[in-house]
Amino acid sequence: IKAAGNLYAIIGFAVMPILWALPEVVMTTDLGLRYPCASGGVRWCEEAFGPKAGLLVGYLGWISGVANNATLPVLFLRYVTNQFYPHLYDDINALLRYGILVGITLLLSIINYRGVEMVGKVLLFVLVISMTPFIIMVIMGIPQVNTDRWLQTPNGGTETFNDDHFDDLNQTGWFPQYAAGIALRPFINNLYWCYNGFDQGGHYSSTVTKEVFKKGMVGSFFMVC
Repeated sequence: IKAAGNLYAIIGFAVMPILWALPEVVMTTDLGLRYPCASGGVRWCEEAFGPKAGLLVGYLGWISGVANNATLPVLFLRYVTNQFYPHLYDDINALLRYGILVGITLLLSIINYRGVEMVGKVLLFVLVISMTPFIIMVIMGIPQVNTDRWLQTPNGGTETFNDDHFDDLNQTGWFPQYAAGIALRPFINNLYWCYNGFDQGGHYSSTVTKEVFKKGMVGSFFMVC
């Protein structure tokens, strides 16, 4: 909303599921049923472009997963300390912080090694814990909705996007920074971030029945979108 204003944000979040999420769900469901395999997109790429391309996709996916997942224990520790112990994070001994992060990582690794059933149960638990605050806030916020603000644009009364870090990182490049007052790069990046990742469901295509897989893909689409 800060990057695009209320109106364009509403339009973006209304259109993106149809333009991006739905085709990705259909693609994943079709390929997952055709090639049921735990490697998911690696197998699909290998079938289409050969083993070298499949190896490259698998390697890049693994590197991306390692880099991305390495940030999660750090974020979790930061959130917990900021919420309950505001000034504790910076005061924690470096060795103790490292030990806590390693412990969180090992716990998550053990859950993965226990298999897909254990992962599914933990994910359901995390889903309930993470979504409950949002549901409560939505219910509390419904009486305070002001529909007059829905039509506001970056040039019509909303705060313009002003982020020094954003400006420093994006002074060059072929993709424009702004259009009609919209900060395009953070706006589009957030849309893709919110509605991307359905292809990861292909990794479960060989561990569940076809009916369960199809229901899971359809259910995930409606839950996210």
